[in-house]
Formats: sequence, structure tokens, C-alpha cells
Amino acid sequence: MSKHALEELIARLRRKIKTVQDEDSESAIKSVWGFGYQLCMPIDLA
Repeated sequence: MSKHALEELIARLRRKIKTVQDEDSESAIKSVWGFGYQLCMPIDLA
């Protein structure tokens, strides 16, 4: 997977998560310099 394809995938994921997230909350996916990405929201596995 190319870097551009990964960035596009993360952007799409951020848009989808934003539809179910509160408007005033921070981004659910944060980039961690030197490592990659981090999911920063509680999830409920049913």
C-alpha cells in the first residue's frame, strides 16, 4: 500500500467517524509521528 493510499483511507475513516461523533470533540484518529496512527475514542464491541 502506498503512502498516498493510506492517507486517503485514513481521511475516509475520519469522515465516517465524524458523522457519529460529537461536534466539539477532538479527532478520533490521531497521527503519531514516527509510528503511524492511533485510535483515540472508546469503542463498544457487542
